[in-house]
This record gives sequence, structure tokens and C-alpha cells, in this order.
Amino acid sequence: MKIHYIKASEDKIIYVAFFNGEILDTFDDYDKAEYALKDEINETIAMGAADSIDFSECWIEDEYDEEVMYIADGDDDYAEYL
Repeated sequence: MKIHYIKASEDKIIYVAFFNGEILDTFDDYDKAEYALKDEINETIAMGAADSIDFSECWIEDEYDEEVMYIADGDDDYAEYL
């Protein structure tokens, strides 16, 4: 009996979340990336340190194309902090 293994797709999208310009983490699901980034932002705001966040340096991009999928300074949730 011959067994065939299916290799994982080489073009699976990996999302990279950046917080203040530093890599926060990588994700294979966009929603998880956005949740993690917004959670980090919201925790920082809750600690009273909103002024330490550079919202233009908080984004999510596609690892391969380096296409920006989300950027916090364009999110209405954070408009009052910009």
C-alpha cells in the first residue's frame, strides 16, 4: 500500500502583527491577529499609557507580500487617542 502525503500549501498566508513598530506575533488567521493587536492596544490604554502608543506603528501585514491589512491610526475605535 502506497501512502501519499499532502504537503502544506507554500502560499498559506501568515499575518504579522506589529505593536509600536515591533513584532507582536505571527498568526495564520487574520481575525486572531487583529484580536491580539487590539487587545495589546486596549490593555495599554487601560493602564493609562495611551500616550505611549504610536498608532501609526501598530499594524497587521501579510508576511509574504508585506501588504498592510490593518493599521490602528485608521481605526475609529482609537480616534480619540490620535
